[in-house]
Amino acid sequence: MPMKAAMGALAVLGTVGGLVQVPWVDSEVEKFLEPSFADSTLHLEPTDALTAFGLVLGTVLGIAGIFIAYQVWVSRPGTSERVRERFAFLHRLFVNKWYFDELIDLVVVRPVAWLGRFGQQTFERVVVNGLFVGGTTGIVKAGSAAARALQNGFLRAYAALLVLGLVGVAFYFLIQSS
Repeated sequence: MPMKAAMGALAVLGTVGGLVQVPWVDSEVEKFLEPSFADSTLHLEPTDALTAFGLVLGTVLGIAGIFIAYQVWVSRPGTSERVRERFAFLHRLFVNKWYFDELIDLVVVRPVAWLGRFGQQTFERVVVNGLFVGGTTGIVKAGSAAARALQNGFLRAYAALLVLGLVGVAFYFLIQSS
């Protein structure tokens, strides 16, 4: 019963919504909405014979769909199973939503997942960890090894490095001033 009530409400609202588009019924709605479209350059009036034909055709198709559904599920129970067996391929195609999920999985999900695995396993490990993190660590280790080699505890070596540094700074300023 709840489904019948919901479907009945949808049918009534669909019919009322459809009447809004009928040329001789929607004049009040058009007057109400006129200020909203006052500056619009596009004016579509559904008054020609083709629009009336479309409205009639839509109504006929809607009523035919309701009639067919009534025949299949109410008047002749079991018809849907026979149609499903006879057109098994189409039934499978429609149940699986035209296999769009599988297609999206093949075209989008799998390539993006592969790219993510590549980024995590190859790029991150080799480039980020190996070059940036490992390279920086290697430079710090090499610098500290050189500093350890220079720090031998001899005061003369420290004094010589200090003098050598001062000579380098003086030489730099001499070159810049000329």
